[in-house]
Amino acid sequence: MVTDDNCTSGSAINTDVLQIIVDTGITAYTGITNVGEAWMSLFTGITSDSVIGIKVSLLNPLVATKPETAQAVINGLLQMPITGGFDPNNIIIWDRTNYDLINAGYTINTGTIGVRCFGTNQSGVGYSLPALNVNGITSYTSVIFSQYIDYLINLPVIKDHSFSGATLTLKCHYGSISNPGSLHYSYCDPYIPALNRELIDALGDKQKFCLVDSIFGIFSGGPNGPPDFAYNGVILGEDMVSIDHIGLDILVENGMNHAWQATHIETASQPPYNLGNYNPSLIERIDIQNPSTGVSNPGAGEPTDFRLINSYPNPFNQSAFIRFSLSKPGLVNMTIYDVRGRLVKVIADGDFSPGQHTLSWNGVDASGIPLPSGAYFCRMVSGNIARTLKMMLVR
Repeated sequence: MVTDDNCTSGSAINTDVLQIIVDTGITAYTGITNVGEAWMSLFTGITSDSVIGIKVSLLNPLVATKPETAQAVINGLLQMPITGGFDPNNIIIWDRTNYDLINAGYTINTGTIGVRCFGTNQSGVGYSLPALNVNGITSYTSVIFSQYIDYLINLPVIKDHSFSGATLTLKCHYGSISNPGSLHYSYCDPYIPALNRELIDALGDKQKFCLVDSIFGIFSGGPNGPPDFAYNGVILGEDMVSIDHIGLDILVENGMNHAWQATHIETASQPPYNLGNYNPSLIERIDIQNPSTGVSNPGAGEPTDFRLINSYPNPFNQSAFIRFSLSKPGLVNMTIYDVRGRLVKVIADGDFSPGQHTLSWNGVDASGIPLPSGAYFCRMVSGNIARTLKMMLVR
C-alpha cells in the first residue's frame, strides 16, 4: 500500500509523484532496490520476445484505470535488464472495447512502434476457445489474453459495486470474457471465483501481478458515477484475494456500508477455487506513506528496513506475542487499534537494535482494563513505512 498526499491536486494527477508511488511499491514489495530488476523478478523466464498484457478497467470513464497509472507501470517495465532490451511494442494495454479505451483517455495503437493499445473488439481479435464453464455458464476468453500475451498485469480501480459489493482485481476479469452480463446473479458469487479459476485452468498462470489504481475511487453508488474519495495511491501484490480483502477494508474505511455483498472475495479463497488467502492474520500489510517527501533530499525519509513477522497465538486469550525484525537500528512505534480505528494501547515507542524482537500484549487498554473479544490491529511504524497485522482476541 503506497499513498502520497502530493499525488493529486483536485482532479489533477502529479505524474512525477505517481511514478514515485509505483516505483516505491514495486521495490518495497520485491525487496529489490533497482526498479527494472524488481519488475523483472515477477516474470520467470521472460525474454526480449515475451509480451506483457496490462488489463485495465474502463467501463466507467469517470473512475477508470488512469493512463498515467498504466504509464508509470510501463516506465518500470522498460527498465527491465533483459538481454537485447525490452521493446515497448511487446506491451499491450487492453480491455473489452476500443471505445472504452478512447473514452478513458487512451490512444489506440495496433502498429509495430510503441506500446500497443486496443480492445478485444478490434478487427481480427475477438474471443476464442477454449470454452469456459463459469458456474454453468459458457464464456469465451479475449484472444488478447489467450493468444497474444505471455504474462499479465491486472490493473483495475477501487470501486464499490451494486451487485458484487466491490469491484477490484477478481472482478476485473469480467472484462476478459465474452458475456460478463450473464455473471451478475447472487452478488456474482460464485461466478467471480469460478471465472478466475477457469481462466487459470484454461490458460495457465499468466497473471503475475496486480496493481489497483486507487488514486480516486467510489465507495457508494458504484460502479458508475464520479469518484467520491481520493486514496492517492495504489495497492499492489500477487494474491488477488488478499488484495481485494484489503481493498474492501479501504472502501469501508471511506464510508462503504454494503460490504456484506462482497461474499465472492472469501469464496475465492475456498475450495474448489483456492485463489488466495482471506485470513487477515496471515496478510502482512505494508503501508508506505508520502514517499515523495524525501526525493528532493536524497537519503531523507528513508525507512528503516523491518519486517513485522507475526503474532502468536492468533486467536489469543491471555497474551499475544508479536515478533518483528530490523536490519539496522531504528525508531519503532507499535500500537494496537480496535476495528473502529481507535487507539487502545501503545506497545512500544523507542529505539531498537538490529535483529529479531518479541513484544507482548495482554488484551488490555492503556488503563489496564481488559478489552472485549473481537478483532484488533497491531500497527508498527518505522521511518515512513507502516505494517499492520490483524489479531483476534477471544475471551
